[in-house]
Amino acid sequence: MHRRKLVTLIPSSYETVHIIHIAHIMTQKIVTPERPLVVPPLLAAEIGLAEAIILQQINYWLRKSDHIIDGIKWIWQTFNQWQEQFPFLSMRQIRQGINKLKALGLIQVERKSAKTWYQANWYSICYDNLKALWHRICPPRANASDRSDQIHLHEAIASDQETSSSKEF
Repeated sequence: MHRRKLVTLIPSSYETVHIIHIAHIMTQKIVTPERPLVVPPLLAAEIGLAEAIILQQINYWLRKSDHIIDGIKWIWQTFNQWQEQFPFLSMRQIRQGINKLKALGLIQVERKSAKTWYQANWYSICYDNLKALWHRICPPRANASDRSDQIHLHEAIASDQETSSSKEF
C-alpha cells in the first residue's frame, strides 16, 4: 500500500498573516508605514527637488510650531536633524538646498540660539515671496473654477499669517 502525501490547502499562519499584510498594503495610500514627504511637483520643477522637499518640510514644522518672534513663526533644526528627516539627501545637498532657498528669498535662516549648546538654525518661510513665485509658475487663469490651486495657496498663506499674528513667543 502506498501512502499518499496530503497537500495542505489551508495556508499556514505565516502565510495567512503575509496574505493579510499584502492585502492591507494594497489598500493603503502609501506602501510603507512611515510618514511620507509631500513634494509639490510644479515647485520642484521650478526650484529643484531637494529644495521643494526642504521647503515643504519647513512649512510642515511651522504649522506645528508655537515659536513666534517679532510676529514671525519660526522653527529650529540642526543639520543632523534635517539629515534624519531626509536620509536620501547628503549633508551637502541639504546645505545647498537651504542656501538656494535663502538666495531665492523663500526662507529666512537665523541663529537665534547662538549661546546654546545645540547651535541650531532657526527657519521661517517668506510667504509673500512664495506666493509671488507660485503666481509666476502658475499664473491665475481666466476661468475662476480652474483657480482652486490659487485659492488654496492664498488660504494657506492667510492661515499661517493669522496664526503668527495671534500668538507671541
